[in-house]
Amino acid sequence: MRSPVSARLGGPWAGTGSAPFHIHVNPFQVVAVNDQPVAARGYEDTVNLPRLGSITMRTRFLDFPGKFVYHCHILMHEDGGMMAVIEVVP
Repeated sequence: MRSPVSARLGGPWAGTGSAPFHIHVNPFQVVAVNDQPVAARGYEDTVNLPRLGSITMRTRFLDFPGKFVYHCHILMHEDGGMMAVIEVVP
């Protein structure tokens, strides 16, 4: 598992990676793919990332301070380390 990531309660957060990305607890909106802006299509909890690409996501950490995980939904990738803890702090 990767090192913990911190986010501020009520603040923005951006993530990068590849494969089907999933975050627990807080849904998000994708606002850019490979640094190119896209129209947000509502809130999601999983998004397919381009191979060797990135997404910029918008989310609000409003109700659940504490630690939870984000990870790849391909089990071999997750088991290989594509999983990390994010900690939302007040």
